[in-house]
Amino acid sequence: MKKILEENERASKVTRGIVLGIIAVFVLSYLAMACFYSNHFSCNLYANNLHLTGMGIEEANRYLLANEENSYTLVIAENGSEVGKLKDKDIRSEYDYTNELKRLKAQESALVWFPYLTYERRVSIRPELRFSREHAEDSIRSLEPVTKLPDEQDNSVRIRKSPSEGYELVGPEDTQPDKDTLVGIILDTMQDGDTYLDLAKVDYNAETKYSEEQKKTLELFRKIDQCQNTRITFQDKGQEMTIDKETIAGFFSKDDEGGFITDSEGRPKLDMDRVKECAEEISGQFTTEGTKVYWKKFKGGTVSVNAGAFGRTVDTEALTGHIADLLRHGWNYTGPPDYLPKEKTDAKVPTEIGDTYIEVDMTEQKLYYIKHGRLFMESDVVTGCHNRKNDTPEGMNYIYFMQRNRTLVGPDYRTPVKYWMAFINHVGLHDANWRGSFGGEIYKSNGSHGCVNLPVDFAGQLYENVHVGMPVITYY
Repeated sequence: MKKILEENERASKVTRGIVLGIIAVFVLSYLAMACFYSNHFSCNLYANNLHLTGMGIEEANRYLLANEENSYTLVIAENGSEVGKLKDKDIRSEYDYTNELKRLKAQESALVWFPYLTYERRVSIRPELRFSREHAEDSIRSLEPVTKLPDEQDNSVRIRKSPSEGYELVGPEDTQPDKDTLVGIILDTMQDGDTYLDLAKVDYNAETKYSEEQKKTLELFRKIDQCQNTRITFQDKGQEMTIDKETIAGFFSKDDEGGFITDSEGRPKLDMDRVKECAEEISGQFTTEGTKVYWKKFKGGTVSVNAGAFGRTVDTEALTGHIADLLRHGWNYTGPPDYLPKEKTDAKVPTEIGDTYIEVDMTEQKLYYIKHGRLFMESDVVTGCHNRKNDTPEGMNYIYFMQRNRTLVGPDYRTPVKYWMAFINHVGLHDANWRGSFGGEIYKSNGSHGCVNLPVDFAGQLYENVHVGMPVITYY
């Protein structure tokens, strides 16, 4: 019995040894295959329908090159129409699958080669195009799309008088089609393996290269253009005048050869005599002293009235300097011109007519007191006698003197009044208690000596509500 047990134990040990040996052989064989597939493609791999199992990268590359028909042609087009073509022989090209094969190998795991036995892996790869860029460049430069480009950029620039207005720059754009840039684009296209290039969809412009002298011309034109495009508009009391681009262009000083004279900062120098001529023209349009201006009546419509005390005179010298300063700095301006200061006898005397004033319509024989833009008081009046040529003066003036209980004295009259409001010379607004009626056509044959006659009660109310400096506009 003991002998039998010993024999059975020996048999078991032999069996275990055999099993362990088989397992060891299998493991070693698996690991050996894993080691092999770490440097070779694993089972059932087909690239471009060619079986690569068991091949290393270099062997697979040679195999593919030997069994694949590779050719390359780059078609160059412009807006869809072919304008050039490059083939293998033109660029001395060759092909290489190495990088694609390395990518495939990186996707495999050497330790899990066994599952690949159960299914085929089929992939499609394309080779890299390799060529001599130097030789290819020679071929590219012989193509018509490249040869039609100038060998050098046209960077000539000059400033000329425009046929329409001002000065303009004659010269190239900031970028120009560049031969070297286009050659580089075609080389990169081939390097990527692309077979079609539409020149209309790529930018082969390069920054224009200027010499130092040309850069100075460009900078001078920038300053000229800034100056001539300065927007200067003078506006006041319905008048408007703009100094246009053509006029400004005429201000630039030039030497005997027609070149621009510049100041210490490189800006175009202005011919101040011409600037002054422009200022004098503006002065002629905006000076209102001693002239008539249009006045918008409160009841509607406009009338031409002597500017009177509100007339202004443009300061031509100051305006000349103002225009020159605006142009030198390129500052836009919209506003009134420079006026000479008015001499004021009283601090209350206004320089402008605002929204509070007295308006005397001598045709209608009406007085309107407008306060803050609204009708405050209104009355019929009697103005200077027209038939005796004592018409009340037309114009824009202001109340310069007020007095209660004054006696008005003239060559043939001596008349006491309660309320006296003088607005021009010896003419004023005052009460007239001797009149039984006002308005209508009384002024034509029975008017005053020139003053504006008012009903007594109205004159009293008006006196309490006006002041020295109150504008008075009289017109027919």
